[in-house]
Amino acid sequence: MEFDYIGDLAGRLHPDSLELVIEAVREEAAQTRVYKLVLPEGSARQELPYFRAGQYLSVRDDLAGVSVTRPYSICSSPEDAFKEGYYEIAVKKKEGGFFSEHVFAHWQVGKRLKCTGPHGFFYIDSLRDRPEIVALAGGSGITPFRSMIRDIVQLNKELRFTLLYGIRKPHEAIFAPGVAGGN
Repeated sequence: MEFDYIGDLAGRLHPDSLELVIEAVREEAAQTRVYKLVLPEGSARQELPYFRAGQYLSVRDDLAGVSVTRPYSICSSPEDAFKEGYYEIAVKKKEGGFFSEHVFAHWQVGKRLKCTGPHGFFYIDSLRDRPEIVALAGGSGITPFRSMIRDIVQLNKELRFTLLYGIRKPHEAIFAPGVAGGN
């Protein structure tokens, strides 16, 4: 049987599932944590799947024996994944939000997560989009834009990107003082 190079490449770029481990957790803003996700030691995969800034991971976890999946935008850049070997996702705790409360109570360094993705079509496409982009974000909706801004800055892309960001209170600003760098 002949080796399926196309199938192998597709599987590397878009795996059916992906196990990641939490390497670090940091408090980013009021009720918001950023989780740094990496491949587990000894993983058969050598590298994280490629993604475009603005895409998301679907993360699955068990809550009282029930499997629950939630989408989280990747807020790190493709360069971070390619060169440094990590994704970052941000989770904002919502009062009464059963999944976010579970995350804050149980997601710690060393926890393994079952994921799929990256998924989504919310990214900058040089063939489709103009080189001047105006974006609107509120609250935790900033996360895909942080990925885009980091990508633009790290690769010195010739884009003019204006972000209008709304929050209720100054302490709720995620990735302040600089969105690209954050804390």
